[in-house]
Amino acid sequence: MYTVNYTSSSVKELKKLPSNVQDRIRDAIEELKENPRHSGVEKLTTSSKSQEYRIRVGDYRVKFLIHDDVLTIFVIKVGHRKNIYN
Repeated sequence: MYTVNYTSSSVKELKKLPSNVQDRIRDAIEELKENPRHSGVEKLTTSSKSQEYRIRVGDYRVKFLIHDDVLTIFVIKVGHRKNIYN
């Protein structure tokens, strides 16, 4: 089972969202602990950020890194889909 770590900026971004969205995002992140590459996870294909993944939660996205050697997921960004890829 993987552990999840959050960057300080991702925690701040998550806290700014409505509480019902926060709950849905936390549930989606909890699912990653069991299987970090399930069918809803997509690898981002930009050349410089090839190790980043994302999951969709409605109109929101969670960007994260997977470190298989230490069984850790690092949540690096949380936000609305129009702002997340900037």
